Formats: sequence, structure tokens, C-alpha cells
Amino acid sequence: MLASSLTIYAAAYAGGVARLWRNAGYGRGVRPYQAAAFAVGWVLTFFGIMRELSASILLYSVGSEVLSVTLLKLWANGQAEQVSVIGLMMMLLVIFFRWVQLKVIKERISTL
Repeated sequence: MLASSLTIYAAAYAGGVARLWRNAGYGRGVRPYQAAAFAVGWVLTFFGIMRELSASILLYSVGSEVLSVTLLKLWANGQAEQVSVIGLMMMLLVIFFRWVQLKVIKERISTL
């Protein structure tokens, strides 16, 4: 079930990229409003991947734990404070990337 939503996001992204390059044509480059759509596709894919981090818990090996496995281990050991801090840092990272994306899109739109 978890993989199906990620597959839907990937298919939507691939369709958008194909349409973007087909409309751009050979040698004409990408217009600013097309670049904004491309950036939004990347951000949506990023959010979909961040939401699917729990799937990696099933696929990890000893010594190569990802962040979601570390969070699960800390939570199981009763270290809720550390889990909260790491979760807050992840959320701030996502908010920062979203803020940068909005700034870039705003600058591109203002040049139209």
C-alpha cells in the first residue's frame, strides 16, 4: 500500500517531465513558467519520499541505518526527547527547502 502512493507520485512526475520537454522543443530551452512547474514536480516527489521513510525500516541492514530506523530505535528505547528533536529538525529542513523553492518561483514569475 505504501509503495502505491509513491508509484503514483513518480508516474505523475514522469508525465509532467515528458510534457515539459515536449512543449519546450529542440533548442528553445525551458521557459520560466515551465521551470517553476518542473521545480514543483521535484518538491512533490520529495514530499512523497519523505512520507515513505517508514518503508526503509523493513529494508535496513546492521551498520547502515537510515534516519527512520534510528528514530524507531530511539523511540523503542524510551528516548522520546531525542526523537522529538530529530523530527523537528526534519520538519525544519522540509520547511526551509519549501521556502527556497517559493523564493525561486517568485523571482522567476516576476521576470515574466
